[in-house]
Amino acid sequence: DPLQSGVHPHPALSNPNLDIVGGDFAASSTTITGVIALAKAPGFDPLAPQGHIFYLEFQPSVSPYALYLQARVDPSGAVSYGAGTITVSRAGGFDYTPNSTIAVKGKVSGPSIRMTVTTKALAPLVTLKPQSRINAIKASSFASIQVPDNAGLLLSGDLTKSAKPFIAGTPSCVVPVR
Repeated sequence: DPLQSGVHPHPALSNPNLDIVGGDFAASSTTITGVIALAKAPGFDPLAPQGHIFYLEFQPSVSPYALYLQARVDPSGAVSYGAGTITVSRAGGFDYTPNSTIAVKGKVSGPSIRMTVTTKALAPLVTLKPQSRINAIKASSFASIQVPDNAGLLLSGDLTKSAKPFIAGTPSCVVPVR
């Protein structure tokens, strides 16, 4: 799975800590956990001085919009986590709207980023029940670079999608972040 560096041939996109090599997803009656596996552990990148952002996106069949979990790696290597909704923008792209009331726990362990959110925390957005279908699961990475006359620009590093939907409550080896 090569990096998508052909879209913007910026040197920051050749960094292996943007290269998604795999992932996993699990949803129980109490938690949703996603894992993004990278070729190299995330950390400082002088070519992306504003850091890296990793998204795990999913579309519950009972929700009118997609949801995301996010890990943001700042220039020092510190990681913060968040969640929000994804809607179609009027310009034809997508709007990622953070929701600061949703607590996401996360952990970076070597080249893996693991994020967990409780279904209770997601209740204002969606009610997931056992056997709920979750579609369009994907993971993506971005480099945040400084450009003249702009506060910053997100360059797409990599993207991977699940070929199958997930049924909430399906047994999984993914361990939630506690």
